[in-house]
Amino acid sequence: MTRHWNETVRMPEFEKLKGDRETDVLRIGGGLAGMLCAHMLKERGAEYILAEANVIGGGTSGGTTAVLTAQHGNIYTKITKKYGKDAAKCYREANLQAVEKYRELAGKFDFDFCDRDSYIYSPVDRRALKLEAAVVRELGFPAEYTESTELPMKTAGAVRFPKMAQFNPLKLIATLAEDAAIYEHTRITRVEDNKAYFEDGVIKAGKIIVATHFPII
Repeated sequence: MTRHWNETVRMPEFEKLKGDRETDVLRIGGGLAGMLCAHMLKERGAEYILAEANVIGGGTSGGTTAVLTAQHGNIYTKITKKYGKDAAKCYREANLQAVEKYRELAGKFDFDFCDRDSYIYSPVDRRALKLEAAVVRELGFPAEYTESTELPMKTAGAVRFPKMAQFNPLKLIATLAEDAAIYEHTRITRVEDNKAYFEDGVIKAGKIIVATHFPII
């Protein structure tokens, strides 16, 4: 099955790693998390290797909806109820900062970043949505309960978060991959201490960062 983003970007290809290597930092996984980490390491002048079991952007990141939002279901109602307002504010700020980091990247790279409102909705339950909107407003963010949305389906109501975003994940991954120390088809099967084992050798690293959808350890 062809996924939408694959039709929009020609992805770069990288060779398979063969033989033992040594590096300051090993990054396992070539999705968005791995590529952004590699980009930050590169900016700081760190020596690193990125090992991807298949191809970069070929897993979860290549099939994502590519929505950037601090809105994840009625999460703020749940966090506030279980942990209190301070915890909910921390969650809000961490996620809003993440959206802003992508916005900063959009000033450097072209990956079809654009502002979009985001929504959570229900076909039947207005009460939970109204509560979530009220909780979020109490936390200092201008969430809005609405029964008028841009969604292509009928809803009972929705909670709108203004000025969230969307982007093309594969276009960003392809851009970050330029001049990067990446090896594809290099599946790490075991990590022990500061060594990562793969079919054709061992990578010894001062630090090992695992950012795969299904962690190998």
